[in-house]
Amino acid sequence: MDSADGQDLIYNKTFETRFVKVFNNLGHTVEHSFYADSNMQHTFLNTNAFWETNPDQCNFEIQIHNDTSEYKVLFTVLQKEHNENCCTFYSMEKFNVFSYKSKIDKGLMICEIYLNDSL
Repeated sequence: MDSADGQDLIYNKTFETRFVKVFNNLGHTVEHSFYADSNMQHTFLNTNAFWETNPDQCNFEIQIHNDTSEYKVLFTVLQKEHNENCCTFYSMEKFNVFSYKSKIDKGLMICEIYLNDSL
């Protein structure tokens, strides 16, 4: 997100999705995909990586760049495991973004990261 005008920097084509990489705490590339919502004018990053590493605490890095800028966003997800009706699932307990200001909506499980507003 651009902190000056609130625009999604992928949705407005400042960054292209092909230049976004996601890594887990072991430095391995994490599979991911994107979903653009034209009603919200947001781009969503989808990944199953939170359940593939350590179900309780996952550390990740998102790298994004274009011709003039490069950003590395470090974040941690804390989860709680639930077992109900013969199913195991996880709920997000905490989502911490380091180095950049962010806004988190736990109800919708959305995190807006303001790349041009570092801490």
